[in-house]
Amino acid sequence: MSTLRLRPAVRATATTSGLHLRGWDSSVTIDGGTGVHALWRWLDGHLSAGVDREALLTELPPPSARPAVRLLVDQLEDLGMVYAGERAPDWLAAFADAPADAGRRLSAATAVVTGGPLGAAVVAALVRCGVRAEHVPGEGPVIAASGEHAVVIDGEVPIVVSPVTEPDTAHALVQHARGALGTTSAPTPAARELAAWIAADRLVRALAGMAADPAVAVVRTDPLGVTRHTRPDSTPPAADTLDAALLAADVLADPVFGLLRPVRVDTHPQLPVGLAEVDGPRAPVTAAGTTTDTARLAAVTAAAQQLLGPARDSAVGFTASHALGLLLRHRVHADPALGTPRDTDWRTDPQAARWTRTTGHRLGLDVTVGTRDLGGAWHAVAVAPSGDVLGWAVELTAGSAAALALVAAAGRHIAGTPVVGPSGALPAPDITTDDLRGDLGAWLWPAPLAEREPQLHDVLGRLVGGRHGTAPPAAADLARAGLTVATGPGSPC
Repeated sequence: MSTLRLRPAVRATATTSGLHLRGWDSSVTIDGGTGVHALWRWLDGHLSAGVDREALLTELPPPSARPAVRLLVDQLEDLGMVYAGERAPDWLAAFADAPADAGRRLSAATAVVTGGPLGAAVVAALVRCGVRAEHVPGEGPVIAASGEHAVVIDGEVPIVVSPVTEPDTAHALVQHARGALGTTSAPTPAARELAAWIAADRLVRALAGMAADPAVAVVRTDPLGVTRHTRPDSTPPAADTLDAALLAADVLADPVFGLLRPVRVDTHPQLPVGLAEVDGPRAPVTAAGTTTDTARLAAVTAAAQQLLGPARDSAVGFTASHALGLLLRHRVHADPALGTPRDTDWRTDPQAARWTRTTGHRLGLDVTVGTRDLGGAWHAVAVAPSGDVLGWAVELTAGSAAALALVAAAGRHIAGTPVVGPSGALPAPDITTDDLRGDLGAWLWPAPLAEREPQLHDVLGRLVGGRHGTAPPAAADLARAGLTVATGPGSPC
């Protein structure tokens, strides 16, 4: 028999067309009229008391209501709003996968916490969570340990809390963070209490068999707050969507563990173009994009590129396709003899028309766009009356290339400094192909260009040949942060 129970954090709100349910970390709106209200009241009573799942679906409801009951129970299970098993304390039942089992593990655990007042605060937090804990007064970092699980806390401000790991690794992470952050002041009581609960939460989750936060937590006092800092992973997740690339960029530019300095997006206005700045390893970088997110990714990529050298020799990107696309674009741009200068009616492209209006009417720029026919692709440059190149791009169509060159020109005008422009090589958002080709894709432009990136690689690869460079030593460090380095067609590192 499987007893199904409603998690105590689940709340329901009646709507004019049905019901809105929200839990610890999920929510759902169910349409079905006022009948859904009555169904929920019936279901809530059974699930709050605990009910055999099979009986709930097949015996208790009247036959006419069974399909609706099954649909609603399936939704609750998919969203983690119910759990199976014995009753458990509400705080565990709110989020633990198996609350009763987690409670038994915690009751059987014993922790030893060394340190001063901050250590005593950690002990108090652990005891409130049902863990037996002993406080051993001492100086230096706080160590909260139980078996192979340990959390280390450096109590100077900003307070640094390690993830749960073995003690030597936890110490090393905290020491690295302290070296990057320095020390500002003594902790306030509020900051000490917050850090204690963060450490206790991490150790409790590990002892209960739940996933604990793998990031280093940093508690600051003015204002009081917490930031998370993620170490580069030896096997980082693929950055093959826009959101995944943004996460990889956060790791790469993390102020504690990153290879790069943090990205700034508050220096310039973010309309009509997104602008981002970062102090690169060799020189400051300003990047433009159609949004702040795409500008951030362009800034991070360009700053990381400084670790490698010229992008025409080897290029870094968030995916193999992104890196190769940037490499080929830079090689084409660096060779003005490639292709044939040719006027074309690129303004008929909707995006090119949009950015022509933006640069000309909104920003008052006098810009001329020149295009080169590359035999299946186009190179575009946006040029000021002085002859200065304000932006350039290489894409499959003249309209797309002109539009992206104009985005860079707009960014340069607003920032007052040369900028790195966007390209169609960036990973696309995680949306369906139909959405990417439809109105949503147009709204997220240049995201739709990524779909035709392999075709562009073929065209540009024939133009610049198959020359391969040598991967610089920094390529391995970038790979640990989730990036890819390309040295030539077909051979990303």
